[in-house]
Amino acid sequence: KRGIDKATGLVTVRNDPLFRMRDPNTMGVTIGGHVHYITMHDPTLAHAMKNLGAEHMNDFVRGVSTVTRFLARMFTQWNPAFTIPNVMRDALTASINVRAVGVPHVSWAVMRDVPAAARGAWSAFRNGQKNTFWEQMAHEMATEGGKIEFFGMDDIQTKGRKLRAALDAAQPGSWNDVRRGMYAVTDYISDLNGAAENATRLSVYGNLRRAGISKPRAAQAALETTVIFYRKGEWAPYMNAAYLFYN
Repeated sequence: KRGIDKATGLVTVRNDPLFRMRDPNTMGVTIGGHVHYITMHDPTLAHAMKNLGAEHMNDFVRGVSTVTRFLARMFTQWNPAFTIPNVMRDALTASINVRAVGVPHVSWAVMRDVPAAARGAWSAFRNGQKNTFWEQMAHEMATEGGKIEFFGMDDIQTKGRKLRAALDAAQPGSWNDVRRGMYAVTDYISDLNGAAENATRLSVYGNLRRAGISKPRAAQAALETTVIFYRKGEWAPYMNAAYLFYN
């Protein structure tokens, strides 16, 4: 941006601190504590990356969406009976889809290592362990973006309400003791299903890393060998409010 240098009275060119706000195709990301700016020359891509039109729902749709998200959790995240059949489906699906990566003989290894990967995912994601091969691979996969999170089912308003509820439950009192107990149970089941949800992906990731595949490519394969249920379009929040598991 051109401007006058007050010290010299000369015209100078300097960075415009507001350009990111003025340019709809530019977004900022923080890497290592420093902000870097990315300009996308495809307007559709920029729109999607900046999430410009997402989830501006009115009160009625938001209320219905809260109910459907609760039902979705009852069927999946908070349902212990969901765990084993889901792992079996994921393992079979991944053993077929992983062949697209081009690594021979990895399909059987993926299915064989799912139980060990599930144990590694549980101890790594719940307890932060980094001792075994699978625990190390779990942390590495998460760093590379290959881990699936259930938080993708929430919008930002729901996350805010949950944070406020957790802060309220941390206060002393008998009712808050009950709430903390309920949260502990649901968190335990959620972590169990989270470990199971990531077990097959972790098995894919670990076996591809053993075969010499790079971290980014292995993480991408780990994501895409089974269903990425939080990948959705701009209108998906409305559709999900009207029909359970639409996306």
